[in-house]
Amino acid sequence: KQHDMTTTVPSSSSTQAKQREHVLHRCSHIIKEIYEYLNRWKCISTLSVDTINHLVNLHLRLRYLEAYEWDKLEECVEIKHMMYVKLTDSRDSSMSKLSKYMDDFQYILKKLQAAAESIHNLSIFLGQNEAYKTMINDSSLFGTLNLSSLEKTMDEVVKMYAMDCDVKQAILGDVISSSSSRDTLLLYVSAWASQPYIDEKVLEYVKEIMIDTGLLS
Repeated sequence: KQHDMTTTVPSSSSTQAKQREHVLHRCSHIIKEIYEYLNRWKCISTLSVDTINHLVNLHLRLRYLEAYEWDKLEECVEIKHMMYVKLTDSRDSSMSKLSKYMDDFQYILKKLQAAAESIHNLSIFLGQNEAYKTMINDSSLFGTLNLSSLEKTMDEVVKMYAMDCDVKQAILGDVISSSSSRDTLLLYVSAWASQPYIDEKVLEYVKEIMIDTGLLS
């Protein structure tokens, strides 16, 4: 969900402490959401690796089945047909499951983009008000992190997850079409599993932010 950052500028300096508390609460809430969605992505990614691996294996088995010269005896033809139906049904089921995982990835990416936008909007609001400008670079706000650094970190997080999402979408389209070579399909499985654009160090940094804000022990 989008976070409304519209806040009335207080006229009294005595309200600055409350505004600081509000900023901390808002950012802590956003950071917690980010951390939960990153963990959700990781869980879905693990499940989806098994699915794409199974799907690629089914594609290869179907190719072998179609290319193999079976005996033309009636029972052999029937066996081939039964195997083909079974493998095709399993392939279609795996395609549907992988497409659902792709929908989940895209949903999480939108949530991460919304979180990044919320932090950006908050930074703009503080920067437009003289009384709060110093809060943008105040490292004591999150222990060792300031809002400006948090904003940059979120931009990096969104960028790398968007790139990984694009890669997965491209792989999904090609795997479903089943037009690629065996080596290419196996490469797709490896690329899907390794998530080359996602830097694990950034994820650890988000975890450190959670600890600094007291949201994770």
